[in-house]
Amino acid sequence: MATKAKIAANERRKVVAARYAQRRAELKAVLARPSSTDDARAAAAAELRRQPRDASRTRIRNRDSTDG
Repeated sequence: MATKAKIAANERRKVVAARYAQRRAELKAVLARPSSTDDARAAAAAELRRQPRDASRTRIRNRDSTDG
C-alpha cells in the first residue's frame, strides 16, 4: 500500500501531464516530421527540455484506485 504522499504526488503528476499534453504532442510532431528544419527541431527539443519532468506521461504510475 502506497503512502498518502506518494498517492498525492501521482495525482499532481496527472494534472501536470494533462496541462502539457497538447503542447508536448505538437513538439514531438515537429521532432518526428522529416520535413522539419534543423532549427525547428532544435527549438522543439529545447522547449521539451524546459518543460517540467512531471509533464511526461511516462512518469505517472498506474495505481490501484482502492488502496493506492
